[in-house]
Amino acid sequence: MEETKEKRGSTAYAWLVFVLAYLAWLCAPLGQTKVATLSEPLMATFSMSTADFGMLSSSLTIMAVILAIPAAWIVGRMGIKAALVTSVAFLGIGSLIGVFAPSSGVLLFSRAIEGCGISFAGVAAPTAISMWFPEGKRGLPLGLWCTGMPLGSTVSMLIVPQVAASFGWQGAWWMCVIFCAIVALLIILLYKDNTNSDVEQGVESEKGYFVRGLKYLKGKDIWLLCIAFLCFNLVCNGVFMSYYPMYLQQGMGMTPAEGGAITSIMPILTICIMPIMGIVYDKVGRRKPFVLFAFAACAIVLGIAFMGNVTFVWIAVIVFGLMGGLVASGTRPMTPEIMERTGGGALAVAMGMSVMQIAQNLGPTIGAPLFGMLVDSSGWMMASVTLCVPLAIVGFIALLIMKAR
Repeated sequence: MEETKEKRGSTAYAWLVFVLAYLAWLCAPLGQTKVATLSEPLMATFSMSTADFGMLSSSLTIMAVILAIPAAWIVGRMGIKAALVTSVAFLGIGSLIGVFAPSSGVLLFSRAIEGCGISFAGVAAPTAISMWFPEGKRGLPLGLWCTGMPLGSTVSMLIVPQVAASFGWQGAWWMCVIFCAIVALLIILLYKDNTNSDVEQGVESEKGYFVRGLKYLKGKDIWLLCIAFLCFNLVCNGVFMSYYPMYLQQGMGMTPAEGGAITSIMPILTICIMPIMGIVYDKVGRRKPFVLFAFAACAIVLGIAFMGNVTFVWIAVIVFGLMGGLVASGTRPMTPEIMERTGGGALAVAMGMSVMQIAQNLGPTIGAPLFGMLVDSSGWMMASVTLCVPLAIVGFIALLIMKAR
């Protein structure tokens, strides 16, 4: 009876850890996307050009890419609890500096600090979940965790304009500061490390040794997974989420409201499908076939998404939203599966999560400007056929070669 109670308590606490990790990760998209709907007041306040405004996003993602690998080492050195608090602190402090920014340079600096927080959160949060949920039971919590980015972005898009209308653009920054402070306090009060976890114990002998951490990245499977994940994020976040509303306006004659509403269906469908697929993955015990199917379906859809046909637009939005959910919820949970084979414990898992974080942020950093240049030179359809379709095929091949369930 005591053993049963202990197991139940452990399971219940694992879900509390999930909630804390999810809240920490939710701080990232709330902070990252708060500038998207505030272009007019920010450009007017800081006398920014369109290119300058674009740097408010790229300065954040560039820092997230630069710090992704060091973040794994730092997370291993300081421990998961401290890393979660640090990630939220960076996001909150970055927003606080932004509130009082006297110039665009200081605002860009504040965004770079927020990018540091995203790097830590992207490594610490899924690693914490992996510590508390054993293999075979991670699909649902990691699938749910993956909804944090699209959910946070959607919430930000809906709430930030309302907050800014009432309190000015600084109100959106204050909102992030307050939310981060609450989350940090909850983690400090409620989170404890899982000292009984094999993953947690494995990190003790490796803690703080960056060079030792690098040896766990020698296997080809984690890099094949990262190639596929980079292709997915380049197309999904760098192209679709960045340019499809513009295409629907310029190429299809829709209003900004119509274009935004139709595009928003994609992250909503992604949010809905992720937890469902998490349950399916745990029941079936395999993720790879589903993700391969998703990449194949996306390659086909990307060939028709910019044809100028309303029916194809709806097919693209629905299929890409659903298939994006399969990819996002399937690839992240493959990381601990691959990295635990190395015997490196939490440090190995954190290193794997860090390179996945690089892929997630590097994709849109490269994809957005590259796709824009192709649109200017060859039009929407050719840009998708020459860039997006080949990338979907590359992602499919990388996953096909990779060894994972």
